Formats: sequence, structure tokens, C-alpha cells
Amino acid sequence: MTDLKDIITVAGMPGLYRILKPTTQGVLVESLSADKKRLVMNQNKPVSKLEDISIYTETDTVPLADILKKAEELFGKTLPVNPKSDDASLREWMEKVLPEYDKERVYPSNIKKLVAWYEILSPLPDSAPEAEAAV
Repeated sequence: MTDLKDIITVAGMPGLYRILKPTTQGVLVESLSADKKRLVMNQNKPVSKLEDISIYTETDTVPLADILKKAEELFGKTLPVNPKSDDASLREWMEKVLPEYDKERVYPSNIKKLVAWYEILSPLPDSAPEAEAAV
């Protein structure tokens, strides 16, 4: 699975983005979708680094990277669910990947996001080459 260090999610925007470099107006990012669209993120949009995201368990939290690796070990590049799967199927899948996940605090919408991110990240190489900074 790809290193999550420079991968972000942006509130209100679909998909995931790779941080390329800081600019005078914010941070230059590149979409991980097929269009590879580049844009400058300023401080007006809340962003979250994927490496900082964890999933609640009954006793603690588990980093997103560990969950993605476990999903890859169990299912390879293609998951048996997708973000549009019904809630019961998503919870059943989550139970296989992280049996001790907190069923009260992890909602189906969280699992849908996790599955959508997996679908974006799984085709990427394990270690992405250094992105070119030129715009």
C-alpha cells in the first residue's frame, strides 16, 4: 500500500490529493484521480493527512495505514464491497478487516469513506516517485 505521509483529504471535495510543495498562497496538491489535476489549497479548506487518521476500536484506535494493509492482505487490490454497498455488507467487511472496531463510534459513512480511499490508493505503486514541482 502507498505511503500515506503526503496524502490528504479535503473537506467538501471528493477524492484524495498528494501534497507536492508549499506555495506563497498555500500548498500545491495533485489529485490522485486519473485527471491528476493540480490546485493550490489555501487555509480556507480543512484538510486531514491520511497518516493522522485512525479508526476507533473497543479499547483504543488503529491507524488507517494498518487497516489498509490488513485489507490488502485479506482481499488484494479488489474489495468485495464498494462505497455504494449496503450498510450491513460494509459492517460485515469491516468486521473481517478490524474485528474489534467500535460499532458505536464507527458509522457506515466512515466505512464507505475507507472503502473509497482504498479504491483510490490500491492501484498506486507502493512507494510513489517524487512528484515534480513544476506547474
